[in-house]
Amino acid sequence: MTQSGTPARNAYFTWFPHLIPAVAVRQGNWKLIRQFEPHPQYPDVRELYSLNDDLSENTNLAAMMPDKTAALDRLIDQFVLDTHGVPKAQSEF
Repeated sequence: MTQSGTPARNAYFTWFPHLIPAVAVRQGNWKLIRQFEPHPQYPDVRELYSLNDDLSENTNLAAMMPDKTAALDRLIDQFVLDTHGVPKAQSEF
């Protein structure tokens, strides 16, 4: 709670399998959310946020920062494969 010390992991993942299937990765200051299918409420299937600058997640930086988006997206790819989060046929998004 005091934000001191070093996190034990390189990245943290949150899995949302219901309603609008999605997964998020948090690495340092960055958070990437990936929806597995488009949804009218969430037209962007990738949402990238700099939490130090935008804690309320109002400004999606995914289109402005494609390299950072791709790097975090690769972490999600590996997480999905490692945890068997989706069937293999769907694992290529």
